[in-house]
Amino acid sequence: MEKNKIYIPINIQTETMIFQGYGMSELFKTLAFTAITSVIWIILFIIKHSSIQLAFEIMCSMAVGVFIFVKDTTNQCIVDYIRYMIKFATTQRSYRYNNHIEDEEAYIIKKYKDSLTVEQ
Repeated sequence: MEKNKIYIPINIQTETMIFQGYGMSELFKTLAFTAITSVIWIILFIIKHSSIQLAFEIMCSMAVGVFIFVKDTTNQCIVDYIRYMIKFATTQRSYRYNNHIEDEEAYIIKKYKDSLTVEQ
């Protein structure tokens, strides 16, 4: 089964692009992002009653959606990079190394002070 896989190089586009790095799947992701953020803006509109602000915020949501979903030359978008960073951060292990240097230093200082008081 492994020999039957087709490997597509990075620079070859597999779908129709609206503009470089932005295809139909990115358009649907942007629309979903805009719809979700528009709900938040509409709730704020109910509180503030500013229609100009609502229109501006929805247009900004669309622009941000395009910005975060457009793919670069490596076929990755900002959301993919954030996923990789989160995955990397959660897979890192923390190795606690306690060499007790501070305890040894405190013991040596205490012993030195004791030796000074005994000599006097």
